[in-house]
Amino acid sequence: LKLINCQTFEVVSAPENASYVALSYVWGTATSHYGEPSKEDDGSPSLDPRIAKTIQDTLVVAKALGYKYLWVDRLCIDQKNAEEKHDQISQMDSIYGGADLTVITACGQDCHYGLPGINATSRTSQSTVKIGRITIFTSTLHPHRRIHSSKWAERGWTLQEIVLSTRRVVFTDDQFYFECNTMHCSESIAPD
Repeated sequence: LKLINCQTFEVVSAPENASYVALSYVWGTATSHYGEPSKEDDGSPSLDPRIAKTIQDTLVVAKALGYKYLWVDRLCIDQKNAEEKHDQISQMDSIYGGADLTVITACGQDCHYGLPGINATSRTSQSTVKIGRITIFTSTLHPHRRIHSSKWAERGWTLQEIVLSTRRVVFTDDQFYFECNTMHCSESIAPD
């Protein structure tokens, strides 16, 4: 197993018993550079700006949650090495099952969309009306409706990714949703 080190932005062999976040997303049809994260001229780590926005945003989320490692199929599996690719695909149950958390992007059409609410990726605002001292909020759609109608839900791999992941944070256009094997939480009101 290879993982991205969120501090150095290097793809490394997974240390024994490493805690990591996995990403479940839509590649899309857009072509882009997916090479390994790189280093600045001064040697400090940097993320190649051509790397998909969804991956960049997920690195931010993983670091903010205190994780050192992130698994992303496109970067952690050598796509040009057929043997490695086959070996890793046959271990998807272990990869998603072994992740502490899976970030799911149930929004956008491809990997360049990003995670709504992270970095500069915009998020659909919740409608409010203020009448005097009273503020009325509209509730957001139940996240399952957004998830089931997303491009992500059309992918063939998503069933195993969601079932095998013990904890899931799902990003939709207007909220994020947490789910584990015993509970679920969604946003309902986001006051200013």
